[in-house]
Amino acid sequence: IGSLGVERYDEKYSELNNIQGRELGFVLSKDYWGQGIMPEAVNAVLRWLFCDKGLDAVFCGHFTRNLRSARVQEKCGFIPYKTGIYETLMGTKEPNQMRVLERRHWEEMHSGELSAEDKKILLYLRQKRTLLDFLDRGAITPEQFDKSFGDLKKKMEIREEDV
Repeated sequence: IGSLGVERYDEKYSELNNIQGRELGFVLSKDYWGQGIMPEAVNAVLRWLFCDKGLDAVFCGHFTRNLRSARVQEKCGFIPYKTGIYETLMGTKEPNQMRVLERRHWEEMHSGELSAEDKKILLYLRQKRTLLDFLDRGAITPEQFDKSFGDLKKKMEIREEDV
């Protein structure tokens, strides 16, 4: 009846260099439009991407004339990011709207629905990202990172294979 896929984000925007992100795409047969199927599927995949894979952001685009895809993205919390022209595999050029959903905004939207374990993992991922940012900026040494990161895992009782 349709499909939903996740791919590496391959656009070349310098502001995205330090973001762990993926691009999500979907299509649904017209026979199934208006039943809430795609927002439910997208939200399930977003939970997996943010809680299990630890991504910082997910991107999703649509042709500007495709109002139904725009609506699904809005329902799921995506906000406009960039507009442009997309060249299709058939060689046509279509006006395109790229949208983004950051993990922190997704967490705010779904905080009441998350399990205690999911909340713990998300907190761990935020703290890990902060340590990595400090390391990237030279605010801490690799040795300080290793110690702080080890302390974080021990304190939160997290094994990397759980995340």
